[in-house]
Amino acid sequence: MDTLMSQNLQANALVSQSQAEDLANQRQQTEAIQSQQAEALANQQTEDLANQSQQTEDLANQSQQAEIKQRLCQIPLWVTLVSYIVGFLWVTCLVSHYSWMPQHGMITLFTAVFFVWGEFALKSIPRPNKECWFWMICALAIAIGMDIPREIIDYKADLVENHPLLDGWNYVALHIIAIYWILCRSGKLIDNKTSSMIALDGLTGTVLAPISGIPNRIKRIIYGIKEIKSARSIGITILSIVLVLPILALVIHLLGKADSAFNDLFNQIIYSFKFDGDTFARFICGIFVSSYFFSILSSSVAREKPVFSGQSVRNTLETLRFLPEQSSAIVFGIFILIYLIFFGVQGSSRLSALWGEIPGTMTAPRLREAAFLNSAPSWR
Repeated sequence: MDTLMSQNLQANALVSQSQAEDLANQRQQTEAIQSQQAEALANQQTEDLANQSQQTEDLANQSQQAEIKQRLCQIPLWVTLVSYIVGFLWVTCLVSHYSWMPQHGMITLFTAVFFVWGEFALKSIPRPNKECWFWMICALAIAIGMDIPREIIDYKADLVENHPLLDGWNYVALHIIAIYWILCRSGKLIDNKTSSMIALDGLTGTVLAPISGIPNRIKRIIYGIKEIKSARSIGITILSIVLVLPILALVIHLLGKADSAFNDLFNQIIYSFKFDGDTFARFICGIFVSSYFFSILSSSVAREKPVFSGQSVRNTLETLRFLPEQSSAIVFGIFILIYLIFFGVQGSSRLSALWGEIPGTMTAPRLREAAFLNSAPSWR
C-alpha cells in the first residue's frame, strides 16, 4: 500500500514538473514573440522616423532649390546672354585690341558697360546704401586714369619706367574694386558695409562666390528656355533677325558708298571678326571671363545672406585673441610714433623753403637764379 502511494506521488510530481516546464516554455516563447514584436515595432518606428526625416530633408532641399531658382530667375535672360558679349569685350578692350579700335578709352568703355550690365542684373535687389556709388566712381576713375596717354602725364611715364612692377597693379585694383562693388551693390558684405571684415569680403568675392556660382549661368539659360510658352516665339524672333540682317547690310553698304571713311571702318570691323585662330581664342577666353563675372553676380543674387556671419566671425576671433589689449596699444603706439617722426622730418625738409632754407648745399637765391636761367628763352 505504501509502495503504491509513493508511486502515485512520484507520478504526480513528474506530471507537475512536466506541466511547470511546459508553462515555462510557453512563457519563454511568449516573451520571445513579444520581444520580436517590440523589436519589429521599434524598427518600423525607426524606419518611419528616418523616412519622415528624409522626406523633410527632401522637401527642404526642394524648397531651397525652388527659392534659388526663383532668385536666379530675377536675373533677366537677356542679361545672362549678354554676359558672353561682356566677356568678349573684356578680352578686346583690356587684353588685345583690334586694329580699328582707338588706342585710348577702351578700358573706360568696358568699365561703363560692366557697371550698366551689373545694374540690370541686380535691379531686383534694393540698393542697400550709397557706398556702392563710391566704389563705382573709384573704378571709373582708375579706368580713366589708365586710358590717359602717358605722353600727357610725364611723371607717370617716368614712374612706370623706373618701377615697371607698378604698371600692372592698376588692372588688379580695377578688377578687385569691380568685384567688391558687386558684393556692395547686392548687399552681401558681412556687415552690409565696408568694415574690418573686408578681407573675408574679398575672399568671398574673388574665390567663394565664383566657385559656388559656376553652374548658375547654364541653369538660368535652361530656366529661361522653359519659361518660353511655345516654340512659336523663338521662331518669330529668329525670323525677325533673318529679315533684319539683309536690310542692315543694305544700309551699311549705302552709307559706305556715301562716306569712304565709314566704308573703310566697317571693312576693318568685318575683316577683324573673321573666324580665325585669333577670334576663336578671344571667344574661348571671353567665355571663361564672362563665366567668372556672372558667377559672382548670380551667387550674390541666389544667396539670401552673406557667406560669413559677422557676429560668429567676431566670436571666433575673440577666442583666438592672444595679445592683451594693453600690449597691442603699446605696439601700435610705437609704430604711430615712428611714422609721426618720419612725417615730421619729411615736412621740415619739404617746407623749409618757406623760411629761406633749401635742403642740400643750394641756397634760396641760387635756386631762384637757376630757375630763372632754366625758364629764360634761348636766342641761339
